[in-house]
Amino acid sequence: MAQSTAGGTSSRRHTREHDVSSSSTATRYMDSEWETKEALRQRELEEARARAAQMEKTMRWWSDCTANWREKWSKVRNERNKAREEAKVLKTKLEIATKDANTFKHDSQELELQNEQLKREMEKIHTILLKHAGQFDRQIITILESDPRLRDALGVDELLEVYNNAEHNEKSVLPSAHQESVPPHTLYDGGNLKVESRDTGHDRDIEEYVLQGAVPKHAVELYKEGSLGSLDTDIAKLVVDTVTMQDSVDVRQSSVDIANEDVLVQKMSVLRLKLDEATETISTQKDMEKLKVEVIELRERCDQLQQSKAETTKELLELKDRFQKELNAAQADLMDETSNREGMDRRLSDLRTELEKLQAENAAEWGKRERLETEKISLERENKQLRNELRDLQERVETRRVRPVSTTDTESALVQQELLERNKELLELKHVHAKLKKILAEKTTELSHASRRSEQYESEVRRLRARVEELKKELASAQDEVDVATSNVRKLQRANEDLLEQLQSANVRLEHFRNRIQRTTCATDSSRSSYHSENNDLNGKEYNNGSGNDDDDNDYNVGNENENDNDASSTSADDNTEELDEDYDYTAVADRKIKKRKQRVETAQQPNSSVDSTNAEISCGISEKFVIEDL
Repeated sequence: MAQSTAGGTSSRRHTREHDVSSSSTATRYMDSEWETKEALRQRELEEARARAAQMEKTMRWWSDCTANWREKWSKVRNERNKAREEAKVLKTKLEIATKDANTFKHDSQELELQNEQLKREMEKIHTILLKHAGQFDRQIITILESDPRLRDALGVDELLEVYNNAEHNEKSVLPSAHQESVPPHTLYDGGNLKVESRDTGHDRDIEEYVLQGAVPKHAVELYKEGSLGSLDTDIAKLVVDTVTMQDSVDVRQSSVDIANEDVLVQKMSVLRLKLDEATETISTQKDMEKLKVEVIELRERCDQLQQSKAETTKELLELKDRFQKELNAAQADLMDETSNREGMDRRLSDLRTELEKLQAENAAEWGKRERLETEKISLERENKQLRNELRDLQERVETRRVRPVSTTDTESALVQQELLERNKELLELKHVHAKLKKILAEKTTELSHASRRSEQYESEVRRLRARVEELKKELASAQDEVDVATSNVRKLQRANEDLLEQLQSANVRLEHFRNRIQRTTCATDSSRSSYHSENNDLNGKEYNNGSGNDDDDNDYNVGNENENDNDASSTSADDNTEELDEDYDYTAVADRKIKKRKQRVETAQQPNSSVDSTNAEISCGISEKFVIEDL
């Protein structure tokens, strides 16, 4: 029994040693494959780590690029804001210059109007003085002798020469008896004025000659261009001279009749009243002109204040719109940047989670590998033990070859059972090996998927870079379009400003035109009233004082002259009224045309955009300008 047991154990050892040798070769092959696969996995993990590090570097580089781009964009914005501020300053300077130009134009127009009014006043004063030139002969002679500049300005020397030549011709024709009865008149000898007697008819001829414009126009204009102060002094001198003349006339003509003295006194009083009225009218006209100038200045100031208010409101609205647009653009940029950052953060988080998963899987695989290594070590130990047992069994078999067959059969049966058990164990090991192979295949597929994902991420990063470059280009093109649009808007604003200036100038012209119409109407009314009052006074005096043939003739001539003047003034007043009516009709027609065109512009502005409104305003301004030019 002992031999049978020894044989069974030896056979078992032999089978175990055979199984151990076969399993050792298989395990060695599996170990080599496992090591190669582990090396590949480590390489792939290192590559994945390197790619992750590269991705982090690219993200950092991208963040640095965005920061640099923000800095550059902020610099560009600052430069743009500076340029806008400079443009605003230049606009303000331009507006100030245009306002100064407009004020200078208004001042020049007002000065022209003042000059015209002064010319008219001087003409009126000149006509008043020339009406009674025969009564102021001596006074005018004394004034001309005392003031050589006024004599040169009026060209008295030339007129006296012409008059003396005409007088000599008359003397040669007229009879001697008529020459003896000639009353005193003026002659010119060697540049000195002399007084001689002359006829009353001759006095009338001289008065008619003076009234018909004996004094040249250029002399009158030179006299008109003098200052108002000199004019006042001349009027005062004339008043003083009239007083002195009255005294001298009272002294000299003491032998004249009382009726003639009364007539002369009445005429002198009338002349004094006319002089007082002329001075009062001049002072009132000056005051009216000053008040009109002040009213015009106040209106211009009000218009300027309204314009400045409207411009400031427009600028404030434009600034609000610009700031809102900039804020919206900045908010859109921030939203885009935040969305891009969120997307990149999400992708980074996804990559990190995948890396963590891979690291966890790698750690699990490393744990499995360690377990398998421990199992391998334990199997090697068992194999060594089995080999030792096989050696012992072989030695026993060699020692016990002489034993009977029954013991060997029993031992062979036992060995076969052990072989079956070992085969089962080998099958189990093969099954485990197949499972490990499947796991390795799955891990390799996962690694391939991870590599593909990393490649996809790289391609997406490239796409994002290309998209960012495209967005930069689009942003540059959009900025160019915005600059072009702003330039077009500035051009339209300049055109609108020019048209507004033209409209303002046209309105100013209309106001001046209306003021001129009002002045002419007032002047015609005042002239009519003054002429009627003078005619009534003169007619009453003529009826009351009807003594003397010479005086009657003089009064008759004066009355005829006044009637002629009244007829001329009435005809001129009628002409002025007709002209005013025609001007009024023209202004009414112009106002109607402007209203109709404004209504058309308002109807055109309702369905259209802001550009159409600006075009309509431009067309309205041009139409108003043409209407004013037609007027």
